[in-house]
Amino acid sequence: MKEMSLEEWRRLRPDPQDQEYECTPEWVVFHLVEHEAAHAGQISSLIQRGRRAFGDA
Repeated sequence: MKEMSLEEWRRLRPDPQDQEYECTPEWVVFHLVEHEAAHAGQISSLIQRGRRAFGDA
């Protein structure tokens, strides 16, 4: 992606598994980062709940 132009970064491409759906590389990367951030929040919440229930170990 380092050599990808801004035009290519934002060009719609069909989903190989669903030809009716299109997205850009920009959106894919955003979605992956957003998804990972949600998991980080879930993990943090579980850690806090565990500490409240069982104390720091």
